[in-house]
Amino acid sequence: MEKKKPRASRDIFIYTLGTTLRQLVGFIMLPIYTTYLKPADYGIVALLTLSIAIFELVLGARFAQAIPRFYYDAKDESEQKLILSTALTITGAVSLFGFLLVWQSREMVSDALFGTIDNSIYISIFAFLLFSTGVERYGMTYLRMLERPIAFVVSSLLKFVIQISLNIYLVVMHGYGVMGVVISSVVSSLVFCIIFILLIYGRCGFSFDVSLIKKLFKYTWPLWVAGGVSLIIHSSNRFFIRSYWGLEDVGLFELAVRFSAILGILVWQPFSHWWQTERFRILKHLEENPAQYQLVFDTVTTVMVFFGAAIAILSGPVIVLMSAKEFHGAITAVAPLTYSVLFLKFGMFMNFCFLASDKTIVISYLKYIAAVTNVALLLLFIPDYGFVGAAYAVLIANFLLFLITYFWGKRSLDLGVGLGFLFKSLFLLAGVTLIDSLLLAQAPFIMGLVYKFALLTLYLVISVYLLHQNKPTSHLVSAAFEKVKLRFL
Repeated sequence: MEKKKPRASRDIFIYTLGTTLRQLVGFIMLPIYTTYLKPADYGIVALLTLSIAIFELVLGARFAQAIPRFYYDAKDESEQKLILSTALTITGAVSLFGFLLVWQSREMVSDALFGTIDNSIYISIFAFLLFSTGVERYGMTYLRMLERPIAFVVSSLLKFVIQISLNIYLVVMHGYGVMGVVISSVVSSLVFCIIFILLIYGRCGFSFDVSLIKKLFKYTWPLWVAGGVSLIIHSSNRFFIRSYWGLEDVGLFELAVRFSAILGILVWQPFSHWWQTERFRILKHLEENPAQYQLVFDTVTTVMVFFGAAIAILSGPVIVLMSAKEFHGAITAVAPLTYSVLFLKFGMFMNFCFLASDKTIVISYLKYIAAVTNVALLLLFIPDYGFVGAAYAVLIANFLLFLITYFWGKRSLDLGVGLGFLFKSLFLLAGVTLIDSLLLAQAPFIMGLVYKFALLTLYLVISVYLLHQNKPTSHLVSAAFEKVKLRFL
């Protein structure tokens, strides 16, 4: 086991890199989208992406999450191949049925999404993703089960290159607009869909086990329900914005969401890959080290809050530089959306109380509470305040959900985590945000950028000082200072 630890660490890093590359495509494409598309066009792309996620949930056989469960329980290699082949066949068949159904009803879907049938051509092409993404996700899971991290990253990188190249060719060079984005997404996904079909059937053969169908559906249907609730929580805002204000506001909101998502992709995701297993190890020795969870919580929240502040403060100049003037309104929604990500991730940290106490059903209850709260706040804020109101509605909902999760979690299993240090960090964050919005917003661009970096530097110094004064984390700061002294003195 000790020999496997370096390899496990390496594999986690490689898988994180591959996943991050796939998720960063949308952000890296923003300069092109915001230069060659109008906010309304970007809103169309956002709604198309969300609609496919919804249809895939309802019509696609999302068995990729279930395959490892049955694969590792198989008696021998031949049974593993039977499981892989059967699951791919079911996934492909159901996803193909979903594509045909959406393609056939494209005008009705377009009218429901956009209030017009004029965008039905986008629906008919984008519907191919119903088939390709299900198989593609299955293929990526297959690579992980084979323990092929390099192949995982290479496939992620190749898709990354194909999609960006097609976007540049179709959107920039030929001015195809929304159609260019749609074609790029579909072609890049179909390429890897075909590759994975050939790879899996080539290695496993074409075989089918009817008895496995029931097992797969029984295992995955709760995941579909949970996925549906998550979509309501994270996606209903776009549909409400479109209904009350129009596609242009959807596009501005989506741009702000892209910036806020950086926090989860670049900070929380690498941490969570380590934390998913480490938290159970700490639990085993909790009596010996009762302050360990507090130590981890205070450290990760400090890092998250700092990077959240950096994204909120620096997003304005970045959006001004990278986008047309029509998109600059999105700046006002970046800060509340970024801070909403903070509370969402803090809540995910505290969810461990329910996992460790075998009360996982509570996590489902929390999702239902979050869905109802989100919808209620969105309906309250969006009619009068548009996409900015939606951003603050999400922030308030995630903050309330975090508090509910925290206090409910302490009743299930007290990990010894207090919120005192977190609220100090949040108080500091509020002060920095207020200074930035009231004093620096009107400064000339270059000087404003200098002031923003100075403000973030001051914020970092104060954060390190607070960490040093905080008992659970003080030794970490002291150890870091000692290393700096040894290296430079």
